[in-house]
Amino acid sequence: MVDLRLHRREVKTALRRRDLVDSYFVGKFGMSPYQACAHGCTYCDGRAERYFIEGEFDRDIVVRSNIATVLERELGGQRERGIVFIGSGVSDAYQPPEAEENLMRSCARLLADRSLPATVLTKSHLALRDLDLWSEVNRKAGFVFMVSLMTLDDDVRRVFEPHASTVDERLDALAAFKAQGCVTGV
Repeated sequence: MVDLRLHRREVKTALRRRDLVDSYFVGKFGMSPYQACAHGCTYCDGRAERYFIEGEFDRDIVVRSNIATVLERELGGQRERGIVFIGSGVSDAYQPPEAEENLMRSCARLLADRSLPATVLTKSHLALRDLDLWSEVNRKAGFVFMVSLMTLDDDVRRVFEPHASTVDERLDALAAFKAQGCVTGV
């Protein structure tokens, strides 16, 4: 694993509200607890575009350290219900720093308590850690677990996605979520 430099930042907002439901991820709201991504995917456009990241895109990870507190406040004042999409095109909510940060577990608990539907898109089997909470979200409001896979050959994956979960780990995560009754997708 590469040496990561975590930059803790407090945010003022947690949810990105869309006027129209996103037609690809089917979410009214979006959120991500991180900026940049430690998976190190060679094809990620975030590496070229940088998206307001100072330093190296796959090593200088911004940790939105107060995201659960802000999310709790925002959900308390939310008048409109809608699916919360967790992830982004250039940041994974379950990337390597999440193993220690546990931001997603706190956020999943809040969504479960408020019976809000959610979707997670990830390249990490770490989401299995929160399977109990996502299963609760699924029972109460609906949950979709999506995994990004560019290949089924783990030797190829190592070249293009060096710090993402292995192919087998991702497939195992899909199977576990499916076994709990969650909708899954690749």
